[in-house]
Amino acid sequence: MIIFVAIIAMLGCDLSTPKSKMLPILNSTSNRYPALQIPSNFIPSPITADERKALDIADVTHSLMGVDKEYVRKIQIEALRNLNATFHDPNVADELKFVGSIPGYTPGMSMFEYSDQVIQTMIFEMKDFPIVALKEYRLEVLTWAYTLQKLKQSCQDDTAEECKLLSHISDRYIYLREEIIKEIGKKAGNEMGLSYEEINYNFNTVFIS
Repeated sequence: MIIFVAIIAMLGCDLSTPKSKMLPILNSTSNRYPALQIPSNFIPSPITADERKALDIADVTHSLMGVDKEYVRKIQIEALRNLNATFHDPNVADELKFVGSIPGYTPGMSMFEYSDQVIQTMIFEMKDFPIVALKEYRLEVLTWAYTLQKLKQSCQDDTAEECKLLSHISDRYIYLREEIIKEIGKKAGNEMGLSYEEINYNFNTVFIS
């Protein structure tokens, strides 16, 4: 868990705001899930006006923090490479004896596998969030995906595996966003006494904006 929090923090995703749901979810990861399979026909819903505003704010924030500079991105990718190497280190199991077990992680698990564990836990546990929190969470998740995609632009041939990992996590954040949108629709329908299908949920309705 410590490792994955380090990855997210390193990539510029905001875990410090009171609205962030990332840390409590990470702290409770315990179930072992199979690899997350995104359907081949998956198409993310269009970006809404409030999401576009969130991405614009992210751009301004990244610029003010200086994390959008090329040399900073290269440092971040190098840090990701080091973290990736940690997952391949045969001594990880011994190190965990000193720091304690990491929920959801088992020795020998790759970063790809562990990221799937964490994100599937997010999908499972966000179902307990109220609509207001889900709306904020949707913006956070999209911003995280956007941050990873921007970082990927600085990948080189010698960081091919790190590029794959950035794409892997980013794709799953986009999928998580879609699951959040669906959950908002379901909860809104329940409040109205209607099923998800009956309200003919639309991504641009008042339930999202």
